[in-house]
Amino acid sequence: MLRRRERVPRKLIPLTLALLLIGVILATYRIQQATAQPKTWIVDDDGPADFSGIQEAVNASSDGDTIFVKPGSYSAGIYVAKNISIVAESQDVVINANNGIGSAIVLVAGNVSISGFTILAGDTGIMVGAGTKDEPVRRVVSRNRIMNAQDSGIFVYWSNGALITENTFVNNYYAIRTRNSNCTINRNLFENNLYGIIRKEDNKASAYSENTFKNNAIGIDLGFFDDRSVQIKIYHNNFQNNTINAQPYERVRNAWDNGYPCGGNYWSDYNGSDADDDGIGDSSYVIDEYNVDAYPLVAPVNAFDAGTWNGETYNVDVASNFTVSDFQINETQKAMSFNVTGFDGASGFCRVIVPNAVSQGLWQTSFSVLVDDNPQAYKKWLDSANTYIYVSYTHSEHRITIRQEQPSTTSLLSPEVIASIALLVVLLIIAATIVRKRLRRKPETSKTMIH
Repeated sequence: MLRRRERVPRKLIPLTLALLLIGVILATYRIQQATAQPKTWIVDDDGPADFSGIQEAVNASSDGDTIFVKPGSYSAGIYVAKNISIVAESQDVVINANNGIGSAIVLVAGNVSISGFTILAGDTGIMVGAGTKDEPVRRVVSRNRIMNAQDSGIFVYWSNGALITENTFVNNYYAIRTRNSNCTINRNLFENNLYGIIRKEDNKASAYSENTFKNNAIGIDLGFFDDRSVQIKIYHNNFQNNTINAQPYERVRNAWDNGYPCGGNYWSDYNGSDADDDGIGDSSYVIDEYNVDAYPLVAPVNAFDAGTWNGETYNVDVASNFTVSDFQINETQKAMSFNVTGFDGASGFCRVIVPNAVSQGLWQTSFSVLVDDNPQAYKKWLDSANTYIYVSYTHSEHRITIRQEQPSTTSLLSPEVIASIALLVVLLIIAATIVRKRLRRKPETSKTMIH
């Protein structure tokens, strides 16, 4: 006997459809949430934008967003606890805290960056950290101009992984002060500060390179720390006309060079010579009995952006006794070039330090050096990290080019090459003669009798 098929009562149909519709809406919302893209928020204090204040934009943002700030004057007291990027359009974006107490900007998120601002600091310009001391983070402060801090331009506190790069510090008490933090500090200019970098109660290893310390009372003060086994690596910096270039903590050895041929730092009060023409002084620069730069550079270092190679970003350092400018890399032409400018008739040199990832990408292992398109003799060294090139010349202004070696006509017509070509020609003639004789032979034919 057939059972009668049960049907949904008509009264329940609208309710069922409503529940299905709600389910579809919720599923769509979840998909949109899962695929939401990072957003860029625009801030302008006197024009059309998403917000007129930076803190408002920070409050509205989510992890991964970017806040782009237009030129203008903005209030200090910015607190960032989200993994975002805050970017100024130019250094005409000013955060003014001249009469403020505390920090103009506080960065506590694990992966946060701020770049491109002019900060009139007041007490402290930027405080980086204040998190768990062993927390793995990536906090980046770059390309800012920080001035007039009564305490610190940047104070890095309990931060394991801060990068401070390409900033300018002027007229601060401490330009950078660190405490219990692991920092990479490179490519910054410290000028007319009481202290350039000072470490206090800091037991973390750090690296300082490609910075210029100029006209400060003290360039670097390595301060007090308990663990005497911790070494700070300090090389390829310029120390110029500071009252005290470097002030290590008592009886603690630090690494003031990166070995030979990489070298150490440039010290404007170094009186040694460079008789072997490698850009490194023949005698050490002594800071104290525990701290010695064994391979001081004899000219200031200029750091240039070399781009990205094999997924990593690199710099090329050029040490020269005169001005270096207009650095360029042309990957298509396999060439690197820059200008050197000095007094007419003066003796000039440059020492170019090229990461091996860059030199391999441009030249493999073979290159030539040109001065104004004319081949120039040079010296070369190689280690596991870099290729080192030293070239000298008589000034006025020159264009130095390092390019992939081009095979010369002379090398192609060497006696060995000529002999090989002659042998090949003889063999081709013999082969052609044999083939011609075989083709001239008439094929033998046989007659078949048909009965």
